[in-house]
Amino acid sequence: MTMNWVKQKYDLVILAVATLLLVSNAAWIGMSRLEPEDIQAGPSAPKDNAIPPVNLDVIRQAEVLAAAPAKWKSPTDFPTGSPERGLLLVSRRYLLKDSKLIDPLAEGSEQLHPPITNEWLLVHELDYTDMNIRSKDSDGDGFSNLEEFQSQTNPTDFNKAPPSLNKLKLVSFKQVPFLLKFNSLSKEEITLKRENDKYSSAKAIINFSPEDWNIDNQKLANYFKQTIKGTKNEYKNKISKNELDITLLQKKAEILEKKLKEQRNDERKIKPKTEKAKKNASLIDETLKNLKKTSDDLIQATNLLETNKESLNLLNEVFPEETEGNISTNISITKILPSPKNPDFIQFENDGTQAALEIDREFQINFNSSGKTVFSQYLKLGNQIEGAPYKIVKYEPKPGPNGVNSSGDLSELIIQNIETGDSIILVYNKEANDPTSFGTFRSLLAGGDQDFTLKKGEEFTLKPDNRRLKLVDISATKADIRDVTTGDLFPVFPINSSSP
Repeated sequence: MTMNWVKQKYDLVILAVATLLLVSNAAWIGMSRLEPEDIQAGPSAPKDNAIPPVNLDVIRQAEVLAAAPAKWKSPTDFPTGSPERGLLLVSRRYLLKDSKLIDPLAEGSEQLHPPITNEWLLVHELDYTDMNIRSKDSDGDGFSNLEEFQSQTNPTDFNKAPPSLNKLKLVSFKQVPFLLKFNSLSKEEITLKRENDKYSSAKAIINFSPEDWNIDNQKLANYFKQTIKGTKNEYKNKISKNELDITLLQKKAEILEKKLKEQRNDERKIKPKTEKAKKNASLIDETLKNLKKTSDDLIQATNLLETNKESLNLLNEVFPEETEGNISTNISITKILPSPKNPDFIQFENDGTQAALEIDREFQINFNSSGKTVFSQYLKLGNQIEGAPYKIVKYEPKPGPNGVNSSGDLSELIIQNIETGDSIILVYNKEANDPTSFGTFRSLLAGGDQDFTLKKGEEFTLKPDNRRLKLVDISATKADIRDVTTGDLFPVFPINSSSP
């Protein structure tokens, strides 16, 4: 009771003490003046009868304290987590858990709501006495306090939430059958080109279809000895035909020009706006069309003639003829290796003359998706299959007992998914199944009704953080989502799964 009175009258107590000190000091001064002068021996110095100044510092301090009395500190005046946060003159709060008293403020104390630490709850001023604190959403951002702890975000700040991807769930998974078939090698041409610093437009297509490209110098030399004469004769025949076509087209053009001149003369003689004039005008239009087509054909034939002449000159340059028009029998392939300029070329030398062979293949591919047959496509290496995320990356000829494009052919066409990077090997005339996978997802941040479907390899974003994400793989039990910016991979589990 006395202690409570002291607390309430703290300023009066200080004033009383100061007054007591002042009275005591005045009494001491008075007693000093009544002391007899003769009690001291020997001559005495003159006495100072001035009254010394009174020390009023204590009184002034008392006045200051009286004007602004001290206040007892509340728990919130102390740093968070400090022992003084307890109530004044009351011990710290203990919690009873599993028949044990736990002091949450003590260092190393048992966790009240594992895996959340006591310190994290205290730092963010969450009610650690609430047994449901882990599942509660303290800032209303859609994430529980446990999810905020796991992401190390602020559970009391709506604008600092975990990634929205953490609330994505897999609702369903399905696959759409996707059948691919390598039907045939529809074209295989080998082109002879100059192997200089820069490729010339001159080239010659030759009928050279080796079983593989593991050929040596002698094998290639023997091939040219057997075929180069026929190849040259083929180009000579093409040139002769081109020249004949040009001659015929020139004559046809002369006839049409003469005919057009006569029709123009008749036009001047005929009175306008008559039936005869209309008929003649129609004849002129027809002649002009024929003349235009003939001129175009003549240009095309002339260009083709020049191309064939260049090809023949290239063949003669690489494989010179003897004086009587016979092919030289001393064809000697001195070097053969992959061209450094083009991986699809074979570079070789014939008596010091450099040239190259370029392979040009075309493949027939069919595919069937969801029961819808797609027409055959004829594609080359590097081309993408229309309507499918695949491109042709490699061909490996493996002829069977009857060669290629026949029964027993084991040649392989390797295609690659441009979205996932996965490869599929298509064996000649055999179907390969690559089911396209789809997943339906639901964002729990959107109230549970925002389902959307993604195709494997598809990119997307999620609100509110709008991160660029990509579905890289999916099955009935898990989907793998990649953050496009950071490259981090996140698992997404079914909505009815117990997985985190």
